Amino acid sequence: MKVLMIVSHPRLETGSIANKIIAAEAGKLDNVEIRDLYRIYPQFEIDVQAEQEALEAADLIVLQFPLFWFSIPAMLKHWLDKVFTEEFAFGPGAHKLKGKQLLLSVTVGGPEGAYSRGGHFDATIDDLLQPMHLMASFTGMTAQDSIVSFGMMAGAEKAGEPSASEIQAPVHAEQLVALLKA
Repeated sequence: MKVLMIVSHPRLETGSIANKIIAAEAGKLDNVEIRDLYRIYPQFEIDVQAEQEALEAADLIVLQFPLFWFSIPAMLKHWLDKVFTEEFAFGPGAHKLKGKQLLLSVTVGGPEGAYSRGGHFDATIDDLLQPMHLMASFTGMTAQDSIVSFGMMAGAEKAGEPSASEIQAPVHAEQLVALLKA
């Protein structure tokens, strides 16, 4: 199975322990192509043809991102707007994504309990990811169960102790890699 992993974090190398670890572990697999959107397109000028070709070649599309303000990062939204065109992703005769699998791999800064009915935000993570699942359905893809890790807030660790990201990201990566190998 050919896997395309779209990574969307504005500071992957300098500001995200979790997303960096997860992408690096997935990138060790021979069947995985990593596309770091903020690195490839620092000016947000998407090469639509190249992105569509990469999507067409993939069997499984992984979107790796942190939850930003209860949604996806700006670059990922921009990428979807540019790449998922009517003739390519939806509309009469559009079938380029039909039958492909979509996996959301998400890091969340807040604790899991905050994302529940009656919790701090009174919404579940599934509520917040629902637009991405609708996008998958609308384009003919099948959404797999998401991999979500909570408590990935940078800078919350005590001096001399590993951060939650350093502890949880390898577990998240292991779960993702197991799915990518299957």
